[in-house]
Formats: sequence, C-alpha cells, structure tokens
Amino acid sequence: MCVGFIFETSTRNGEARAIRFCDFHFDSEIPFLRICGKAENGHREERVKKDSKAGKRNLVMTNRLRYIYDKAKELS
Repeated sequence: MCVGFIFETSTRNGEARAIRFCDFHFDSEIPFLRICGKAENGHREERVKKDSKAGKRNLVMTNRLRYIYDKAKELS
C-alpha cells in the first residue's frame, strides 16, 4: 500500500513519511492532500513557515488516494 501511495502522489520517501492524517482535507470544495516538509530521524521537518505557500504542494484527492487513506485509517 505504501508503494501505491508513493506512485499515486509522486512524493519522495521523506515526504511520504512526513504525511499525517491531518494533511488530508476533505472539507473543501475539492478534497486535497497537502504535502509540506519531510521526515528525518523520525521527526517531521517543516521546510517553510506556516503562512507561506512556498515549498507546499496540494494534490487533488483521486479515488485511488481516497481508498489508500481509508485503508490506512482502518489499519491504524
């Protein structure tokens, strides 16, 4: 499932490890996943300030990505 997530989002390994459930936004008009920062030594590193848009990416939620999210929620 992790490999499918990386292929679906085109993230690097560190970025994928840093994603949390709170990074998924379903309450907007178009659901999306916000990718910001990377994980090093078990800690999430924010590369930019919270209010800055530089270094952050928003990915539109696809059906496959939603399926992966649901499965991850079920397993955790």
